[in-house]
Amino acid sequence: MVKVRGRLGHISAIWTSLAGRLALLLTIGMALVAWISLIVAERAHLEDLARLRMDNVASTISDVSYRLGTMPDTMPSLLSSGIIHGLRIAPAGAAIDHASPLITSVLQRRLGPAAQALGQVKPHGYCFAPDPANTDYDNGHDGIPDCWLIRIVDPHGKPWMFALGLPHYLSRRQAIIDPIYLLIIVVGSATLASVITLLAVQPLRRLTRATQNFSLLNDPTFVREAGPSEVRNAIATFNLMQQRVSEGHRERTGMLAAISHDLQTPLTRLQLRLDDVDNEALRIRLGADLTIMQAIVREGLELARSTESHEPWSPVDIDSLLASIAADAVELGAAVEIGKTCGQTIDTKVDALTRCVTNLVENAVKYGTYARIDCIRRGSSLDIVIADEGPGIPPEELERVFIPFARGEQSRSRTTGGTGLGLAIARAQAKLLAAEVTLENREGGGLVATVRIDLNAGLAGLGASQAN
Repeated sequence: MVKVRGRLGHISAIWTSLAGRLALLLTIGMALVAWISLIVAERAHLEDLARLRMDNVASTISDVSYRLGTMPDTMPSLLSSGIIHGLRIAPAGAAIDHASPLITSVLQRRLGPAAQALGQVKPHGYCFAPDPANTDYDNGHDGIPDCWLIRIVDPHGKPWMFALGLPHYLSRRQAIIDPIYLLIIVVGSATLASVITLLAVQPLRRLTRATQNFSLLNDPTFVREAGPSEVRNAIATFNLMQQRVSEGHRERTGMLAAISHDLQTPLTRLQLRLDDVDNEALRIRLGADLTIMQAIVREGLELARSTESHEPWSPVDIDSLLASIAADAVELGAAVEIGKTCGQTIDTKVDALTRCVTNLVENAVKYGTYARIDCIRRGSSLDIVIADEGPGIPPEELERVFIPFARGEQSRSRTTGGTGLGLAIARAQAKLLAAEVTLENREGGGLVATVRIDLNAGLAGLGASQAN
């Protein structure tokens, strides 16, 4: 039962893919057409053979009739002796009860109306007695007659009744249902269908890879317009879509960066004018608010820049990179340590990965006072896990905190600080690597942030950058 389900699953997987569906339909179609062609050819062969047999019958009877007319004394004894192969005088009482129209018309056309020729197809045993030693009369085709009862009147007006038989070996059956031939047809059809399918879906596969790269990396990869006209139109539309999306993204990013940049100038003037405020308590409160505004503008500018990067892909020792991030944090007085290492060199965007992990470490230290960094290899992906010992986040808030300016700590007090952009920037940086950032609460307290990097996407990105 399990094997049957497994086979059905494989067939279902083949049918759901365009390549598998095309290959399967082409294989069945070409194999069926080839088999039908063999059947048609066999039918034509049988018809030709039937006509040839009737011509042979007519020629033999015509020759016998001529000899009966020219050798009336010796020909009857020759017929009675059985010297003429396949021809004998019909037994007494033989009669044509249902003349066969086709052979009768052929005989009358060949011998003329004076011969009064009639013919009827008879069973094989009527002309040939069973003889196991004589294989010429075995293994014939059931659809081709090999025995006829012929009645004619010779040129002297004497009626004759002959039994004429032709050996079976002239009508061997074609091997249209031989398993070997059927296997050759199916294998040949499947091979040709596979080649046709690969040529047909190759442009679509290029389009699929470009779509995946664009959705993961936000880097447009323009696809060469090749293939059938419908596929070329789809590729051209996709390339145009990539261009417009990228242009709109750049315009939005540029606008946000420009606003954040331009806000720095009036904020700087406000900072200078705070010195003219005589009320010290008011000056301190205004200074704190101004600091928060500057942080928001600064991180807003960083968020705008983090959604777009032209940094090239390059190989990096991930353990060394994480150790460097941890060492920098320790120098600033943070409690950060390295746990598991993976001994892996990956292709990535080093600056984007560093900013992503750094933001997560700073978030862990800020709210959990401690951060542990682990590197774990999981098949074709690599996980960088940052765990803290903080209070965690309510499950319903785990995804909301990635929204810009959203914070798990709702008070936004000056004591806790933060602008709510750290996790948003981390996720934006991760997207540049085709990576994913997720959060989950740890058993026993604390929060776990995981950066899952698709190693195959890194290889694809490196190849694309080298091609460019």
